[in-house]
Amino acid sequence: MEVQHTEDKGEVFLEVREKLTSVTVKEFSAAGVKFEFNYQGDVTGRYNARRMETVSATMKPDGTGEYETRKVDFTSDGDVVLINGKGSGRLESAAKARWEGEDIFKTASKKLAWLNTTKARTVGTQDMVTGEASVKFYRKT
Repeated sequence: MEVQHTEDKGEVFLEVREKLTSVTVKEFSAAGVKFEFNYQGDVTGRYNARRMETVSATMKPDGTGEYETRKVDFTSDGDVVLINGKGSGRLESAAKARWEGEDIFKTASKKLAWLNTTKARTVGTQDMVTGEASVKFYRKT
């Protein structure tokens, strides 16, 4: 993968393409709707992996929201990477959502030990019709 840079975000070190596999509406309140989303997809970049992810999100009546996420990456080399994140987003239209957040990594892999001190800024979009999402991970320095 070619390393990409942006002035405000840093080096793109991972990219993810994933698909929504299930949605659970957890509760309604005056503050909004609580959802749980599950995704599966592929990770490419500084390592290649298959990803499983669960996102707990609250969407407010104005279309903005906040989320927490738990991800497990199973690398093509047999390593496991655990990732926790949180952030916020908004519906840009009935068909598109956009979000930004911050993730931290944990792994027992010696080869990927650098991840244990890595924080990432994440930027993603989702097609609300197809359930397809794409995310870029920018390594914070």
